[in-house]
Amino acid sequence: MQENAEITQDLKKKQILEAAKQVFGKYGFSKTTLDDVATAVGMKKASLYYYYSSKEDLFRDVVKSETDELIRELETNIFKLNSISEQLKSFVKIRIDYLNRLINLHNLAASIIIEVRPICENLYREFSEKQVEIVSRILSDGIKNNYIRNLDVNRTAKLFILAVESITMRDIWKSKFTADIDYKTIEDDSLFLTELIINGLKK
Repeated sequence: MQENAEITQDLKKKQILEAAKQVFGKYGFSKTTLDDVATAVGMKKASLYYYYSSKEDLFRDVVKSETDELIRELETNIFKLNSISEQLKSFVKIRIDYLNRLINLHNLAASIIIEVRPICENLYREFSEKQVEIVSRILSDGIKNNYIRNLDVNRTAKLFILAVESITMRDIWKSKFTADIDYKTIEDDSLFLTELIINGLKK
């Protein structure tokens, strides 16, 4: 009985998350209320409080479900490619496409992205660590295949993620509206940086 109850709770939570994605996308983070989400999922607000006590907690779980999806997408697609150059460039492109989808899905104004970052700080840290693991694996394979010189893969991966993140945040900071974010420039600059790094690491 307890197992069935847990399954039911998990299914309900998934329904809430799916409804929340739609509601955040329609109204944006700032204007969305738990009442809106409760109405969308067809339950009373008091019942919704059993799962989420605040809009911030709900938004955090929505973002986590999507970052988990991104990590799966990265791991599924990147390691099918043969060279470190293709893998790192694919990493950059998939990551930027994800950012574009995330911002547009939730109707996030550029200023709101900065606002919600503290809400998701622990999640952001965990997400960064997973990205570092992926890039470290790419670099380790490059060393094993004698394509790049021996180096501290973890430190290099962290700096690579930091550099790509800085390029992204630069454009978000200077964009007042979501439509102002220049994803092409973000991608071009990130790929240019990636090429510089790869050439610097080659044997």
